[in-house]
Amino acid sequence: MGWFDNLFGGDDEERNPSAAAMPYLNQIPGLYDPLKQQFSNLSANPGQRLNEIGGEYKQSPGFQHALQQALMASQHDAAAGGMLGTPASQYNAMEAASGLASQDYNNWMNGAVGLHNLGLAGQSNIADNISQVLAQQGAYGYMGQANQNQNNNTLWSNLFRGLGGAAGGFMTGGPMGAAAGGFGGLSGGMWG
Repeated sequence: MGWFDNLFGGDDEERNPSAAAMPYLNQIPGLYDPLKQQFSNLSANPGQRLNEIGGEYKQSPGFQHALQQALMASQHDAAAGGMLGTPASQYNAMEAASGLASQDYNNWMNGAVGLHNLGLAGQSNIADNISQVLAQQGAYGYMGQANQNQNNNTLWSNLFRGLGGAAGGFMTGGPMGAAAGGFGGLSGGMWG
């Protein structure tokens, strides 16, 4: 862009405050694309995501200890009642083991789903924060271009006011009137 373009403020796109804001604002939708994909997958097939999370299940460190304690207690109860080794005592031991395994799995799933949700919320918060920064930068770009446009308009207005004063002085007072009128117009227009 040459000096003449700078003097006149460039092309319409450069003078449009919205054009100064759009590079920032256009980035915002892309921040949410990963979240949109995850939410879309979750809403389309939540069971699949639960199965994926559940497929990563590992017994808690205390599970084996709790299982051994429950089985010993079941055996002691069966022995005390004279039922040790019967199908009823085996059923009771199986019930205790199954209950503990289910409890351990459910505890693990609750923790894993909680962390998954925390991750989604964190991603969403980060996208929101970056969006706010980009929106502010867009607003600053808009305001900066609008202010520059206003300054350019004021400069031209003052320049033409000064030139008009010089022309008026020339018409009424000849070359000396033009000098006096021009200087007065310029000083009043540009500095007054």
